[in-house]
Amino acid sequence: GENKYGQLGRSIEGKKFDPTPTLVQGIPTFATKEIKVAVDCGWSHTIVHVTTPINGESLIFGWGRNDKGQLGLGTRQNVMAPAVLFKDKTTRMVACGSECTMLVDSEFRIWGCGWNEQYVSLLVVLLCCCFALLILIINSISTQR
Repeated sequence: GENKYGQLGRSIEGKKFDPTPTLVQGIPTFATKEIKVAVDCGWSHTIVHVTTPINGESLIFGWGRNDKGQLGLGTRQNVMAPAVLFKDKTTRMVACGSECTMLVDSEFRIWGCGWNEQYVSLLVVLLCCCFALLILIINSISTQR
């Protein structure tokens, strides 16, 4: 795929695309197979949400285009390899819009970063987050019974 902004998670010297699948380096491996991994992509940024079975610990990694702050790093520089994101948040879910990233935290608050111009994509992401939030609430209620 295209890698103009690093969205493949690696540097490709002299090329803007790479047709060969290649392992993304920089995301830790875990000794258990019980982890949950979710991958989401915007137009040119990638987010990976890893949840471990140890207390449900959650790690968010992101890379790619960041000129509008869509990675939530507080900068506007593109990122060519996985970087840990949202270190100060306990995350339940994360999703990408075209040039934004939305996050649902442990208190079911929704956080957003990036470009708000593509409001249709943002609306879709918000609806997905709300749907996921509803499922989490229903599951939480059913496990309390």
